[in-house]
Amino acid sequence: MKKGILLFSILFAYVAAYSQCYLAPNGLPEGFYPPNDSIPCIVRALPSSTILTFNCPSSITLSGVTLPVQYIIFDSIINMPCGLSWNTLNNPVAPNEAACIYFHGNIIDTIGQYKLKLRARVRFAAFSSELLLDLDDLGHPVYLRVKENFQPCQPFNASNPSRLSACYPSHTNGNTNIVSGKVYLDKNQNGIFDSLDFGISQYKIRIGNTQVFTERQGNYQLALPVGSFLIVPDSSAAFSLTSSPNQYLINNVTLGNLNSGLDFGLSVNQHTSDIIVSSASSLFRVGQPSNFTISVINFGTTPVAPTLYFYHDTIFQYDTSNVLPTAQSPGQIIWNVDTLQLGQTAFYHVTMAPLNGLSLMGSQVSTTAFVESTANDIDLSNDTSIITETILAAYDPNDKTAYPDVLSQEFVDGNKYIVYRIRFQNTGNDTAFNITVRDTINSPFLDINSIQLLSASHDYKFRIEDGNIGIWEFPNILLPDSNVNEPGSHGYIFFRIRVKNAGVSNGTEIINQVGIYFDSNPVIMTDPSIAKVDFGIGIRNISYNNSSIHIYPNPAQNRLVINHNQWQQGASIVLYDLSGKAILTQPLDGKTTEISTANLPNGMYLYQVLGAS
Repeated sequence: MKKGILLFSILFAYVAAYSQCYLAPNGLPEGFYPPNDSIPCIVRALPSSTILTFNCPSSITLSGVTLPVQYIIFDSIINMPCGLSWNTLNNPVAPNEAACIYFHGNIIDTIGQYKLKLRARVRFAAFSSELLLDLDDLGHPVYLRVKENFQPCQPFNASNPSRLSACYPSHTNGNTNIVSGKVYLDKNQNGIFDSLDFGISQYKIRIGNTQVFTERQGNYQLALPVGSFLIVPDSSAAFSLTSSPNQYLINNVTLGNLNSGLDFGLSVNQHTSDIIVSSASSLFRVGQPSNFTISVINFGTTPVAPTLYFYHDTIFQYDTSNVLPTAQSPGQIIWNVDTLQLGQTAFYHVTMAPLNGLSLMGSQVSTTAFVESTANDIDLSNDTSIITETILAAYDPNDKTAYPDVLSQEFVDGNKYIVYRIRFQNTGNDTAFNITVRDTINSPFLDINSIQLLSASHDYKFRIEDGNIGIWEFPNILLPDSNVNEPGSHGYIFFRIRVKNAGVSNGTEIINQVGIYFDSNPVIMTDPSIAKVDFGIGIRNISYNNSSIHIYPNPAQNRLVINHNQWQQGASIVLYDLSGKAILTQPLDGKTTEISTANLPNGMYLYQVLGAS
């Protein structure tokens, strides 16, 4: 119910400010409404929203043959002015139904008239797969006009030359070549992307010496100079190629070329289950709400419907979330996650009530997110994400943090993953239109070929250059400055990478630093993140109000040792399994207590210490 109310509120804001979006045709003609001469001008450099209604035709004539339409799906919109984004309601759309297209953003392109190229995947009753068609070629053109503030809107005239967007590669400016394509799961193995298929995210494509990772919808794109480039999908025993060819050779002798449709269809060879959870938070500050984002990713090859648990310190009081919890109680939130297909991600955004009490300043608080599934997960180590933060008054909003930041011998010997979080914030006095994050992985103890992208606050493009430079690009991010919208001024990235055990010794430090570029401003370098190897540690120390708890070894085989520097009579430790069920409760009989774990089943456990200050 809460999700529905939120969606209604957003739609109402658009409708109240601009034209109405008709979800039923109401006698409208086929195609777009309002007509081009009635679409209001968009003011350059000011936030704007525009709505169009598309009344789906019942038939389309191709080469003189009229074909009945089953449905239309809006696939892409090309030649939009820089700074403008789009999304739809009721997509796909069936004959005699209507879809709403929302244009919104802050245009930074030149003024003038832009003819949009709206591409749609059309399914006809006479064909077994979809056709990709341009709606303007079918008699449904759309023009947007851009003007300066306080200037009149120039009259619409289809015969006037249209501007070419400086941002969208289908209209190249002659200074580069563009290659693009899609990696998709070919469910019917026909070698064609159709309505049964879906894009695979984070799949690696090698283009010359550059590695490009597909986006959330399975698309990839790269700008190239003059030269010959071989495009090859990453080999994986889990997949087989169903489409042809199995690679593409691009030979650009001039600039300004567009090579699109370089697709790769895949089928699944090995059915595995691997769910990854990652969590991010705003900074914890007294008097302000705390915001959390938890992402659940299906990195396996089979659909899964896991359960997400989020445990938090009871100083946080639940306020709202984008998805209504299945269960919620002090210190715990539970969601039954909808089925996730291969590569699909579910996001959960949680807001806690403002923290109260200056006595909290300087305290460390932790949250734990973990997922549980009935499927046999092949890697339980990535099913848990822990955040530990100090409640602060002042902070550097751009940072990089390693989890864990202290590495045990078991961690190193097992070539386990370090999870890195990069945070950035726009603290300037204007919107950030484009943000680039460059991370040079120059530590000899990190395996760049093992990098996995977990989640990010905004859509991005990712590639690896020169063998060790990870580059995240956030084009058209439109990140507001903190003076205008403090909660919306933040962004983050999560990824993970394996530690090499060769050459690592006790005391080794794995150091990494990130450069963040806001538009054309000078680079902002984060403080170095340091993960230190300590072969004498187990579970990381947890401190609160001068009370410190140290538990080791991790993993435990036959025994677990608990050190508590402020032990009190009556204190105890409780172990929970991942469903939240208490498995073992034992009193702490002094500052150092040893308990037997020999009879506990293999697995991952959470712990809670009770009755201690």
